Amino acid sequence: MKNKIIKLFFLAVTFLCLIFLGRSIINLDLNWLILLEKGVLISFFVSSAIVILCIYVGAYLYRKNMELLTGKQIQQRVINSIYIKANIGKYLPGNVFHFAGRNLLGKQFKLDQKALLGSTLLLHIQTITLSLLLPLMLNINIYREIITLLKELLGRIYFFTVGGLIIAIILLFILFRKQIAIHTKDLLMHFTNKSTGKIIGNFIITGVYLILYGISFFIITYAVSGNSWGLNTSIVIIISFILAWLCGLVIIGAPGGIGVREVVLLFLLRKMIPEAELLIIVVLHRFCTISADGLSFILELIKEKFIGKIDG
Repeated sequence: MKNKIIKLFFLAVTFLCLIFLGRSIINLDLNWLILLEKGVLISFFVSSAIVILCIYVGAYLYRKNMELLTGKQIQQRVINSIYIKANIGKYLPGNVFHFAGRNLLGKQFKLDQKALLGSTLLLHIQTITLSLLLPLMLNINIYREIITLLKELLGRIYFFTVGGLIIAIILLFILFRKQIAIHTKDLLMHFTNKSTGKIIGNFIITGVYLILYGISFFIITYAVSGNSWGLNTSIVIIISFILAWLCGLVIIGAPGGIGVREVVLLFLLRKMIPEAELLIIVVLHRFCTISADGLSFILELIKEKFIGKIDG
């Protein structure tokens, strides 16, 4: 019952985001012909290549987490097959196979199911932690922008909403405390004093993954808008994308974060980029990420066909 309520809430958020996005596309006079310009087309292919690189960096990080938890060496080809095939499942309704699919695909290689789940949880801890920390390290003003935005949207109920959200998070921890304790114990079971350097190394890889992903968005933004921004503004755009990506990740009812990421970007960057241009940018980058996910999936199938069967 608890899980159904949470899923329905996230589905409602996703539905509202898609409605807002659809209304914006209908109401604004969008210059879609800009997509045919040479610079924009090049930016699309370059960004798609960067996103594909991000997917393989994510697979590498997943393997490093698995090795951290099990203390055993695992073939990268095996993890690529599991991670990249499961990655395409995030576009299925409910966004569940994206996570559970790794365990299902891992069975054929006789990999430890707890380690597979632990690696997924660890991956989320790493990405969520760094997604929240990067703005503090690079440009804290973006959090002020988010607070201002929430105050504008919520008005007098801002403090009640924030307070309610904090209470809801505390209640979730209380309700799922047993599961959290069990999974935490499993995660820590294989950690040793020698693992500290590996943990830090994995966080660095996570940072590379997130920044590359943000750069893929920045390249398209630069090509479409044609503006020459300074370093500080460029960092704000990259960090805004990372936070928007995080929102799409945690809203588990949104397949691939579709709708959620785009709406968050529209709000965060609305003062920097005209809305009509920004809408084209977020839609184009969405097609970029979908293309990259599909191409990486096809690439893995081709590799398996021509290189041969993968042994765990």
